[in-house]
Amino acid sequence: MLKRDLFICHSSADAAMAKELVVSFERHGITCWLASRDVPVGRAYQAEIVEAIAQCGAMLLLFTSATNESAHVLREIELAEQEHKPIFPLRIHAAEPVGGLKYMLANRQWIERRALGNRIFETIETLLRPAKQPTSPPQSEIGQSPAPTPAPVSAISLQMTIPRPAWVAGAIGAIAFVCVTAWLVISRPATETDRGAANTQVPRAATVQTPPAVSSASNDASTASSDADRTSCFSLGNDDYKAADKIDPGMVACTRMINGGKFKGNGLAALFRARASWKEKKGDYDSALADYGTSIRIEPNNVESYDYRADVYQDKGDLDAALEDYNQATKIDPTYAAAYFSRGRIYEKRNETENAIAEYNIAIEQPTPNRIAQWAQDNARARLKVLMENLYKKN
Repeated sequence: MLKRDLFICHSSADAAMAKELVVSFERHGITCWLASRDVPVGRAYQAEIVEAIAQCGAMLLLFTSATNESAHVLREIELAEQEHKPIFPLRIHAAEPVGGLKYMLANRQWIERRALGNRIFETIETLLRPAKQPTSPPQSEIGQSPAPTPAPVSAISLQMTIPRPAWVAGAIGAIAFVCVTAWLVISRPATETDRGAANTQVPRAATVQTPPAVSSASNDASTASSDADRTSCFSLGNDDYKAADKIDPGMVACTRMINGGKFKGNGLAALFRARASWKEKKGDYDSALADYGTSIRIEPNNVESYDYRADVYQDKGDLDAALEDYNQATKIDPTYAAAYFSRGRIYEKRNETENAIAEYNIAIEQPTPNRIAQWAQDNARARLKVLMENLYKKN
């Protein structure tokens, strides 16, 4: 049996709808297995279904009011669960699961067909991406010790096994000084413009590489001054980052380090990025955009530079420019949940509810390696709840 992307699970009452949906999926390059079409003549349905579930990348459940009445649907979901297959419930009508289905689907992230429209194909492709990634043989099979067990995925993030990105700290070469690479987690406060109804009590965080600390045995005073500048320039993660008296010292410290000429490459880009953040806090948006632009020219593949610059564009009311930068962020890192959430906020402002819902769903489906992802996903869930409640009220 050929491996397919999706096993289509549906009640017999929804057979015609399932066929139509399969035709649309396959036109978009998403291969499907459908019992009414793919069970060979003369073969036992039960055996073919068991094998098809094992061979497919994921299960798509077409959920309508008729689904609750189908014992076959429940059995197929149980088989998919046993095979550790991702299960994507696609709600066709405003209905809720009951009985055994309610239990089996309790911690699944639902896909809302009416809300997504044609965006459903992009959403399904995104969901399938982890299942399509090739797997390597276990390390124990190639003479190495078994790999550590990965951290479990949150129960509310689709029960999908999603590979988490590796964060690698690169060594910075000596430039006539002894350099130490440091990583600092800073909190990006939510702004009134781009956060809207977001939960600003959970600050958006980003992992940012700071320039190396510079030590000099012959000049302790110079070393102390340099360390103080590093602390001040990169102190946006402190609890009192909103204090007005922190902004100017932070900018001055960043400027002194930039003008000192000791930092190159990604370290220099981090300095421009930090100074831009201070300028944004001060409301000097044009100057902040200039610094983010410089950071991007130095380090063109840093996802946070595009994300943060997009925030400034939102502060200025330029939603088109903001959307372009969020798009670039997702091209650099397709798992960057914050960009999907922020795109959803823009679509909400434009009253493009279907697009907003699609973006929030994609944000939720990404890995959660740090606080920036957690912040985005928590707020995406909150916005989804509001939007879906509004949709059901209208209908």
